[in-house]
Amino acid sequence: MLVSFPVAVLPFVSPWLFAAGAASISIPIIIHLLNRRRFRQKPWAAMQFLIAAYRRNVRRLKLQRLLLLLLRCLALLLLAAGIAQFIPFSRGLSALMGSGSRLTIIVWNNAYPMGYVPASGGSPFARSRRLLKHWSEQLIGGQWVAIIGAAKGSGPLLEKPVPASPSVTALIARQKVTEGGLSLAPALARAASLAHKWQKRAAAVRVWVVTDDAASDFGCPNGSNPLAHPSPHVEDIRRAVKAIKKAGASFRVFDVGHAGAVNMAITHLRFSRPAILIGHNIHVRLTLLNSGQQAEPNVGVHFFIDGVSAGRQTVGTLRGEESLTSDMLLPNPVDTAGWHDLTARIVTDGLPIDNVRSRIFKARRAIGVLLVDGRPGDPSQGVLASTAWLEAALAPAAKGNRFNPRRIEMTDLPEANLRHDAAVVLSDVAPPDAADLQRLMAFVRRGGTLVIYPGREADTSAWSHLAGGLLPAEFGPRVTTPKNRPQTLDVVRSTRTITGPFIAAQRQGIHTGIFHITIDQYTPLLVRPHAEILLKMRGGKPLLVAGNFGKGKVAMWGTTCDTQWTNLPAQPSFLPLIYRVFDRVLTAGGQRRNVQVGQRLVLRPHGHASLKLRGPDGQIMALKEHLIGSKHSHHLQLSSPPFDSAGVYKAGNGTPTVAVNVDAAGNANIAHVSTALAARCFGVLPDRIVGEPTQLHSHRSKSTGPAGNVGWLMLLLGLMILASEALAARAFSRYRLSTQLTGAHA
Repeated sequence: MLVSFPVAVLPFVSPWLFAAGAASISIPIIIHLLNRRRFRQKPWAAMQFLIAAYRRNVRRLKLQRLLLLLLRCLALLLLAAGIAQFIPFSRGLSALMGSGSRLTIIVWNNAYPMGYVPASGGSPFARSRRLLKHWSEQLIGGQWVAIIGAAKGSGPLLEKPVPASPSVTALIARQKVTEGGLSLAPALARAASLAHKWQKRAAAVRVWVVTDDAASDFGCPNGSNPLAHPSPHVEDIRRAVKAIKKAGASFRVFDVGHAGAVNMAITHLRFSRPAILIGHNIHVRLTLLNSGQQAEPNVGVHFFIDGVSAGRQTVGTLRGEESLTSDMLLPNPVDTAGWHDLTARIVTDGLPIDNVRSRIFKARRAIGVLLVDGRPGDPSQGVLASTAWLEAALAPAAKGNRFNPRRIEMTDLPEANLRHDAAVVLSDVAPPDAADLQRLMAFVRRGGTLVIYPGREADTSAWSHLAGGLLPAEFGPRVTTPKNRPQTLDVVRSTRTITGPFIAAQRQGIHTGIFHITIDQYTPLLVRPHAEILLKMRGGKPLLVAGNFGKGKVAMWGTTCDTQWTNLPAQPSFLPLIYRVFDRVLTAGGQRRNVQVGQRLVLRPHGHASLKLRGPDGQIMALKEHLIGSKHSHHLQLSSPPFDSAGVYKAGNGTPTVAVNVDAAGNANIAHVSTALAARCFGVLPDRIVGEPTQLHSHRSKSTGPAGNVGWLMLLLGLMILASEALAARAFSRYRLSTQLTGAHA
């Protein structure tokens, strides 16, 4: 097996040139070995005396030849090192050999907010590129450069230091602002690591940050004071700057931002309901940000579905430095099942890329709900099943329902196909066996919802010991309340997103019955960490608990879904309350199809999945197939490279497949911070922040090459050794001749 030597890591400006020169050492060695070849000897009387003299001086002659070979090899090695420009590996050696090499590490903010163009023209990125280009053109010998891009998903720019050259200037000149968000702390951490590696190799190391000093750079989504609300971003930035200083490097920030930068952006676009149904209105929740100080009146949002206008909505007045979330209703529903894309757009400003936001969704005819009944009942005897009330609430009409419930018994669960169901309800059933438990866990992990109701047939102690971490709570022993003092629903202390509309209706005099809900029996819920209590009983006791599991959710009730333990199903609020609960616990489909710039698309193929996607600009992106899982259980998975452009990507048949958006939530606030505030965020003195720079400082020094005087010194030393070898060879040849003549005379 051949092993390749990592030539590129050698301490030379041109390591391959040194490798070629070092290989030339083999030439004098080969000549030396050829001269040692034995020839056939023939006795000759006149040579007997010379051979005798040679044998008397053979050790001295061998030493002379080895010394000449060593001088030749050393001369060639020094000449190769001088031509390839050797880099001293320590500051002491640099000073000894007269090298003044300096490394400048540029942390360049190339995130999308740097593309903001004010009314006066000229984006911060264009300004930074012009400054860096002019600075690199002035660099002379002994200067090394490394450039680290600070945008998320940005490819490596020049993270391995190289000597200053026209190619570095050309690299800077062709850079463009990316569509990724800023990741300043990790970029500074990489700069600190590089400064530590070069701490002993260069005479000096300095780290320059070229950025716009926007509020979002320091993790401040709203307002203009990043220190008003402590952010982990600021602590990470300070920690990285301390590491840079610890490595012995100097630190400076060049602020190229605009003091009056303003921006409006759509930071979030999502659906109020977890499923979009054919023929139903689309409920949208939109969040807008105004990073400027002036209020924007009558902000309008234009919606598009599959590229066709779906209406225009007005948010109202958006005050300065404010983020506003608004619920909107789109009256133009979709009429075909399958994947669609929704796009929201506001008025274009100086940073148009975050004025548009898209989302992929799947339209369905109804939400499938599988009801697993532990007490099927007997209709002939007038005994209702435990899920009868719930089934009637989910499908109150003959057609046009939001939900499509279907009821089975527990014994039919192993054969049930869960692929088209959004939720599985287990009502008054015993804990599933190992096989059914694995199926349910896989269902929830993929994004499904599991709802569990207790009852007389359910063994609550067995449910509490269910393995796998599936349940958000544990069932306690059943409690029966006194008939004269039954438990009631604590409407005020429950989650307002569920009970809020009922409270508002009650204040308007509309009877909903939500304040008349009584609970005669219940099973206490011992809530586990990270679970959420959605409904509470009197005294704060949990009645409905939900928790995440994988990409789905599990909800647990403390009472039955019929009238055995509670009068909730008989109240007018039962149907709307169940709808609001399902809207809260159901998960929206297609989450993995909505990503940010710099992220990948990962999904499982269905049917004849396309292996190529067409981007918004017509570019083609190929998907790769991977086998995921163990040897005995695996499935096919499709993945894409990181997306570097925002927009909607479609399959070959035109079906929307993935929506890529910029990280507006973390980067849209481009309000400029003051020099003093930026210095506090970086953890440096204010004189380390250069505001509105007209040029980047470059230290001029008399040096003859990227490696300083080391290269010329080695070339001179190599030539001197060659001259010494020639003189020594001449002296040794005279010595051999005089020895041979002396021996012959003797």
